[in-house]
Amino acid sequence: MQRVAGPPDHAKAVASEDSSSSVTGAGAAGDSHRATRLLPFRGRKKRRDSSPGKRCVGDHANVAHHPKVLRLLAKHNESRVLFADNIFKVSREGKPKPRTLLLSGQALYLLKPETFKCSTRIALGAIAKVVLSHFADNFCLVKLKGAEAQNDLLFSCVHKTELVSSLVQGKGNVPPGLEVAFAEEVTYRFAAVYQRTAVFSENAALRSVHLALSEPTVREGKGQPE
Repeated sequence: MQRVAGPPDHAKAVASEDSSSSVTGAGAAGDSHRATRLLPFRGRKKRRDSSPGKRCVGDHANVAHHPKVLRLLAKHNESRVLFADNIFKVSREGKPKPRTLLLSGQALYLLKPETFKCSTRIALGAIAKVVLSHFADNFCLVKLKGAEAQNDLLFSCVHKTELVSSLVQGKGNVPPGLEVAFAEEVTYRFAAVYQRTAVFSENAALRSVHLALSEPTVREGKGQPE
């Protein structure tokens, strides 16, 4: 297992499909104008002392009115940013990469910092479920389905509770009843044919959570890439 190195203010961790509990949201899809209510995750996820006082801001990255962002949204017949934050995506090499994550009414976008060039666009209808650990950390795994299922999205986001709450409460074109699972170990897919096991572990003395990644393996039935 390799440890993922990252900024000191981003706690490390991940999740498991083998021993996960879950909660599903009952929000109506497409209800983009309703205020987001932070989900408490009581008994499922530890919270930091500062968590109860957090408010839903939406555009934490302050990009909603940036001309490049508006042009990107217009290209897909969209105009509104529901949530945005600066995150660290876990790359195919297992390293943290800075990105700006943007939630619109139709998709999740990953933008490169400063240039705002879109590196990834995920239709909200392709989201199968979201996985969080039981610990007080910032990591989030978005599991995908359908044509996009070859690549899941693992990242660290300070305001991940607001993001997940927005998705569960039916912001944008999210299928109703989106599942949120909680665990300490999960297998996630990347680069079309590969998969890794990601494991969360907590150091209570240091009040930190770490993410360990296995070596990549080729997914069953995919064969070796060319």
